[in-house]
Amino acid sequence: MTNAQESNNQEITVLELRNYLLKPNMTDEFKKYFNAHFVAPMHILGGFTLGQFKIDSVNDRFVWFRGFKNMEARIKFLNDFYVDSKTWKDFGKGANEMMINSDNVYLLASTCHKYFYQFLRRES
Repeated sequence: MTNAQESNNQEITVLELRNYLLKPNMTDEFKKYFNAHFVAPMHILGGFTLGQFKIDSVNDRFVWFRGFKNMEARIKFLNDFYVDSKTWKDFGKGANEMMINSDNVYLLASTCHKYFYQFLRRES
């Protein structure tokens, strides 16, 4: 079962569109590292990886969606994962070493969440 399918048990009302600029030719390596170390622990803490995208002929971008039940859950997740978690303490440095910039994050809330959530439910 994928993380997106598992998230169907939660009503996602807050989405992040995250667009990381990686060091050249790091997309495939970063994706493997990300999936191996971060997806499951984020899910446990309430941050759901809803999709990952590769841009054709671009080898320095990692674009993905993360969803949360609500803004309160997002705020709690950010602290629990990036400040308190053993996962981030153990593997965050390795991820950061592959990235040039991870600040390109768009917070998408409320207006389209019902339709996006319905789309996710159909995909499972």
